[in-house]
Amino acid sequence: MTAEPVSPQLLELFEELESIILDSRKIPLSGRVVIRENEVTELLDEIRESLPAEFQLARDLLLQREQLIAQAQQQAQSIVTRGEQERQQLIASSSILQEAQREAAQLRQQLQQQLEAEHQQVRREIEQLRQEGQQLRQQIQQENEQLRQQGLADAQQIQQQAQQIQQQAYAEAERVRQEIEQQRQQTANDCQSQRQGADDYTNQRLTEIEQLLAESQNQMAQLQATVNSHRQLVLSGAPSLAPNPTVPSRRRRR
Repeated sequence: MTAEPVSPQLLELFEELESIILDSRKIPLSGRVVIRENEVTELLDEIRESLPAEFQLARDLLLQREQLIAQAQQQAQSIVTRGEQERQQLIASSSILQEAQREAAQLRQQLQQQLEAEHQQVRREIEQLRQEGQQLRQQIQQENEQLRQQGLADAQQIQQQAQQIQQQAYAEAERVRQEIEQQRQQTANDCQSQRQGADDYTNQRLTEIEQLLAESQNQMAQLQATVNSHRQLVLSGAPSLAPNPTVPSRRRRR
């Protein structure tokens, strides 16, 4: 069986397809190209119609090739898109990093300046506090010296007043002692006079009592003698001629 000659139209279609493939944009570093799907599909349809039945296998192969090409294009486009995204991310990351570094340097400089300013302010405040403390210490020393002098003067004055009060107390105590001594002497004299008077009065009363006792004894003796005499007369039966004894009245003495 002899092969049928290829028609010029079919050759032209293949040449056009080749031209489309060669003129397509290439994907860098991949060996692949990006083709226009509509044009290639139309050419393949025309080639398919122009081919005899023996070329069905070749058509199937072409279809598989088209699918592979489409997949390759999708993969290439995905790779290109992902690469572009990564490139943009790297650019953005680099820009962000540079901006962050610039802001960090600026912030570090601002913090350093602020710390330096605060350090200067603290040093000025410390110096001011030191001067105020020195002035306050001098003032306190002066006030303490004044208080010490005033305290010494007050103490001396108090000591003088205490001496005066002590002298006055001694004088008053001596005066009171003398008065008490005088009162004691006067009291002793009064007591002596009162005791002498009491002794005289007691002796006088004792004398009077002794006299009264003596008179009472005499009267009792006279009364006893009268009773004995009267008893003898009664026993003898003779009338009593003796008068009734009378008890002399006692003289009231003061």
